[in-house]
Amino acid sequence: MRRMVKYSPSPDESRPSLNAHLVTPRTRELSETELNTELERLKRQQRGVKLAIAEAELEKERISLTQKRVEVGIAKVNLESTKCDFLAAAHKLVEKRARVAIASDNAQSALSEWSMNQDAIREKVQSIHLSVQEATQKNVDKEDDLHLRGVVSRFSLR
Repeated sequence: MRRMVKYSPSPDESRPSLNAHLVTPRTRELSETELNTELERLKRQQRGVKLAIAEAELEKERISLTQKRVEVGIAKVNLESTKCDFLAAAHKLVEKRARVAIASDNAQSALSEWSMNQDAIREKVQSIHLSVQEATQKNVDKEDDLHLRGVVSRFSLR
């Protein structure tokens, strides 16, 4: 089934006085009090519109301020994140430098310990050598004493 579309009636061309742009509106004259009342009503209405516009702009400014605060907060978080990354990198660098310094100190101390140990070993070997020489000398002296007494031939130590 087809629907019928209704169009608005075309203006009456036969009566030119009915054309809207030619018709002058009829308004009644207002008294002074009615005029003042209407004027006050319009002023209140205008103030209300201005107030509504101002409130809307205030709300818009609040929203933009909130957005700016959020952006500043995000920037602060990014800054803190960057600071943390920097401090972590600096900590790793300091740790690495400390390890290198400790390793260098250990290497130098190992060399000095090794040289000190070599000196100590030399001294110990020399002291042992001296004590062996002293003991050998004592044995030679005792052997000479015993030989002079004639006891050596009995034990035949040689």
